[in-house]
Amino acid sequence: MTLYEITDEIKALEDMIDDAMTDPEGNLKDLSEDDKGALLSLVDETQGKFAEKAERICRYMVNVKAQAEACKAEEERLAKRRKAAERKTDALKWILETSMIRAGMEKAEAGTFKLAIQKNPPSVFIARLDDVPPEYWRVIPETREPDKRKMLEDLKAGREIPGALLAQGSSLRIR
Repeated sequence: MTLYEITDEIKALEDMIDDAMTDPEGNLKDLSEDDKGALLSLVDETQGKFAEKAERICRYMVNVKAQAEACKAEEERLAKRRKAAERKTDALKWILETSMIRAGMEKAEAGTFKLAIQKNPPSVFIARLDDVPPEYWRVIPETREPDKRKMLEDLKAGREIPGALLAQGSSLRIR
């Protein structure tokens, strides 16, 4: 029997008790000892079914929770492995990029891979934050930071901004 069926049974039992204890006008009726005993027996039986089913569900919940905790531990373990693999990948990319730059190579083919040193999009480098004029600041509640997007547009247009300059680096692209 499912919990839903037991719950429906409890509701039906409540309705039956209400009907047995009141007359059509809503007045309390006197029940015989046999009727009281039969109703109590049904209540005990139904409560027993509910308690049994609820216990099984609780035991199942404990198992599911343990499984969730095991998954979380595995996620953490895998996250550490992922971060280590990402650091290793970054280090290997740096080795390739540095080697190509030292050899004066802008492009290279390595089997099925094509390597190229390409310019990154221009970005703003702020040398002295205190020298940046107020019009290049955006106000964020509880935070104040330079508006690099606006600065980038103006620097690209040739305007000088105290405390900031246009910078363009490069990085290795692997396809």
